[in-house]
Amino acid sequence: LKYKEGDTIEAFCMGWTDDGIKLTVKMSGDMVDSSVEQAFHDQIPIEGKVLSERKGGFGVQVASVEGFCPFSQMDARGVKKEPAEYIGQTYTFLVTEYGEDGRNLVLSRRKLLDQEAAKDRERLRDSLREGDVMTGTVVKVMDFGAFVDLGGIEGMVHVSQMSWGRNVKAEDCVKVGDEVQVKILSIDWGGDGRRERISLSI
Repeated sequence: LKYKEGDTIEAFCMGWTDDGIKLTVKMSGDMVDSSVEQAFHDQIPIEGKVLSERKGGFGVQVASVEGFCPFSQMDARGVKKEPAEYIGQTYTFLVTEYGEDGRNLVLSRRKLLDQEAAKDRERLRDSLREGDVMTGTVVKVMDFGAFVDLGGIEGMVHVSQMSWGRNVKAEDCVKVGDEVQVKILSIDWGGDGRRERISLSI
């Protein structure tokens, strides 16, 4: 169990019993069969197992029905994986289309991941400060530097902030997947349609 006493979590009200209010974080197991339509209307996350690759996406088993998840909706933006890596895996989805008593079921995992990432960004916006030192993961390496995921928000380490040496190449200093300790040099949260910019130094 990933929660402990005192934690605050978001949950959905599923009704009342003699024991009290029944809550769920996601629908799984026996709960799913009778509640797929409710999951659609209330946008409650629902558990499904990826069965196969189909034209344009994947077949996903959700309780007793098979839904469809388009390729573009299986993972977060920018994540590149082979379709075979998803098959046999169980994930949590949002139901984006529901029809024909559940026989027409379209799912999205990406929408859920986007929502979670947005919450992570809001938490970071409240806590990040210039001068902070933290650990992040390298997600992209370019000629001019590297992008580092700080847990929901990406910052950029310019190549000049990777080493004391001259004529250093970013690819010689870091690679995708590396955990690096970085210092936050500056934060611009954007606004007016501009993207946030966080400058980092290794």
